[in-house]
Amino acid sequence: MNKIFNIAVPFLAIILGIVAMVAGIVQFANRDKYDTTVIATVVEVREEWENAATEDDVDRLVKTAYIEYDVNGVKYGPVLAPVQKDSYEVGDKMEIRYQSENPEKISDPNVAETAAIFIGLGLIATLAGAFLAFKAIKAK
Repeated sequence: MNKIFNIAVPFLAIILGIVAMVAGIVQFANRDKYDTTVIATVVEVREEWENAATEDDVDRLVKTAYIEYDVNGVKYGPVLAPVQKDSYEVGDKMEIRYQSENPEKISDPNVAETAAIFIGLGLIATLAGAFLAFKAIKAK
């Protein structure tokens, strides 16, 4: 069992890291498509209890915000807000970015920063997985 764990964890870390990096790179490459900003309104906040993942963790209330926005007289939504905060309430305003060629495609206003975070976390996970894999192979 320990042998499988020593192989599975690094492999999973490498795969998830690569997926995160690719997602970040794609998001960064497409950042210029989100060329217009608009103010959206929170129209619904759904609350759901999330069970604790471990014994040391606690159950917690998760809030999910849904927004509506208007582009050239056309109303879009309600759709999942691209930025989630537990403090959002119905009626709150937020700035979002959308693609002028396809206003249904939205993103948070900091799309480049979010992409950089995905790339960085993906790189860390990939390197950690590679290190653990190297360590497991060396221990054989």
